[in-house]
Amino acid sequence: MSKLLIWLGIMSISAGIVLGIYEGKEINELAKALQIADDSFHWRAAITWWVSGAISGIVFFAFSAMLEHLEELKAEIQELKSALHIPAASGTSLQTQPFHRSDRDGASVE
Repeated sequence: MSKLLIWLGIMSISAGIVLGIYEGKEINELAKALQIADDSFHWRAAITWWVSGAISGIVFFAFSAMLEHLEELKAEIQELKSALHIPAASGTSLQTQPFHRSDRDGASVE
């Protein structure tokens, strides 16, 4: 799952770069409506796409790192459980045995 998130992060950044270049070269709607030939590169549109692609890619990378960390913690907990011979939880809460103590006379009190 974390590899998928890394791949999505790379794709997001790549798409942001490509779309930024495309939108930077594209003639905007106002220039089309006014029939003004505007051949200059539109930096605002390009930078908007680049920044948004970078931010979304970084978010995917962060989720991937968190997921990898959680998987490592889960593996360590499983290792500790097996070393301490603790049975795996079956989805229910832990069942405890009733506590019995003896009073001074030796009679069992619950």
